[in-house]
Amino acid sequence: MAGFERAIATEKPIFASEFPQRERGVWHQLTWLNTDNRQTGYFKQQITIGVGSMYENILVPVLVDNEHDTHASLQAAKTLASDRAKFTIVHVMEPIPSFVLAEIPADALNRTHTEIEDAMSRMAQSLEDCETKLISGHAGRAIVDYAHDNGVDCIVVASHSPRVSDFILGSTAAWVVRNANCSVHVVR
Repeated sequence: MAGFERAIATEKPIFASEFPQRERGVWHQLTWLNTDNRQTGYFKQQITIGVGSMYENILVPVLVDNEHDTHASLQAAKTLASDRAKFTIVHVMEPIPSFVLAEIPADALNRTHTEIEDAMSRMAQSLEDCETKLISGHAGRAIVDYAHDNGVDCIVVASHSPRVSDFILGSTAAWVVRNANCSVHVVR
């Protein structure tokens, strides 16, 4: 495919019964964009367990709250991992301005850190060779910096449904995708 730019596979399988000239099985439509035109072809689904198992140092950023389910991110990390993979679950706390920090009781801040660390430890039990890190900074930048500094080869980040402000400012997942020097797997 000369001038190949990108390929897009449909999420919905196309069954052979829809195309009598094809053999039985599940087929997927593949559309690729050339520099001159758009072409469509079909490929048969041939997925074997372990094909995507290639990453050895996986970072899973999480939000520790009641609104976000991290199960899908952890499952994706397991699926993408090699047999000897190392996992790191990280939560980023935005810096608290000093004038606000002065008004927060020290025990409340310590209690919050302990609750976050406990929640991450429970998440880590579902992964082998997993450590947890609580870091501070701008969420997207802190995740990308941590990945770069620690030799991470894949970041598995969850994405929420975008709000209008995300198109202007950018969500954490979008920031990570645009700025990471390693593979990024976005879970919706």
